[in-house]
Amino acid sequence: MPPGAWRNDRSMFSPIEYVLKENLRGWLDLIEEWQGASITWAPNFVFSLLLDRQEQIQSRHWIVSSMLSMVNAGEAGCSVATSARFP
Repeated sequence: MPPGAWRNDRSMFSPIEYVLKENLRGWLDLIEEWQGASITWAPNFVFSLLLDRQEQIQSRHWIVSSMLSMVNAGEAGCSVATSARFP
């Protein structure tokens, strides 16, 4: 678990610096590592980065099947355009 992070039975919170690590691999690593979580959230800019860098992160396959919901939140402007880019 990254420094400054904490978790309980159903939640994990991590500093944004770790989430953004290595083209968002930190966030995807945490989701895969801790299969107890079923919901994650991030600000709109993180979802935009994920989409913009999808070629760079496709070199690895993450198991994120525990996720029931990935929420776009934490920013004043959650972009419909960003959300619409997800298949």
